[in-house]
Amino acid sequence: MTPIGHAPGRARRNNVSEFIRERAESDPGRPLLMWVSQASRAGWASKRGTELSYERLTAGELWERVQGTARSFAELGLAPGDRVLVFLPMSAELYVTMLAVQHMGAAAVFLDSW
Repeated sequence: MTPIGHAPGRARRNNVSEFIRERAESDPGRPLLMWVSQASRAGWASKRGTELSYERLTAGELWERVQGTARSFAELGLAPGDRVLVFLPMSAELYVTMLAVQHMGAAAVFLDSW
């Protein structure tokens, strides 16, 4: 079985963390994560026909946030193989958290708010 989470020295297949790291090194300015905030959507609903504004993270920014979050988790005592309960609204923070958990070799367990 090929591991899906980050496992240094193991198969790189299906390793999203490795993909982001490679993109951050080869093309750090490339947008990798784009989203529309709830506030933008709410304001846009009354202005049909106008462009919907969005926010984005480049490969370099995303990799930096993933690594920082993973370091913070490690400082809290989380380790490879741990299960981490994730309860966040759909947002960039949700994806950064999920990727950081994967990067450190832990497993994200999602709790849906709906």
